[in-house]
Amino acid sequence: MNKRFPMVFLSLSLYLVFSSTTYAVDNGFDQICHVYTQILTAPSNKSLSKDKLMGMIYKKIHNTVTSKSALNAYDTFMAANPKYRYSMLKEMAETELKHSWECQIIDKFNY
Repeated sequence: MNKRFPMVFLSLSLYLVFSSTTYAVDNGFDQICHVYTQILTAPSNKSLSKDKLMGMIYKKIHNTVTSKSALNAYDTFMAANPKYRYSMLKEMAETELKHSWECQIIDKFNY
């Protein structure tokens, strides 16, 4: 048996574990949720108006989210009637990701 085989096998196994984990956590919709969480839970932002918060969120999403489909879904979400925004974003995310998705902070913010 080749002495390098265990090391190659271990490297490949670690790559597969970390790449699948990264994909599961690092999709554009989760990035959008993370931006909302960062901005809405920051103590320094507690006194800001909803308009100011939305401006910050919009800018950060468009500067950090790399998925074009998630960005398009977010822009559609922002243009929709506020009453239906979250359910619409959730449906678009689940269609794209092919599994259930939710972001409670977006649902509760309801702008």
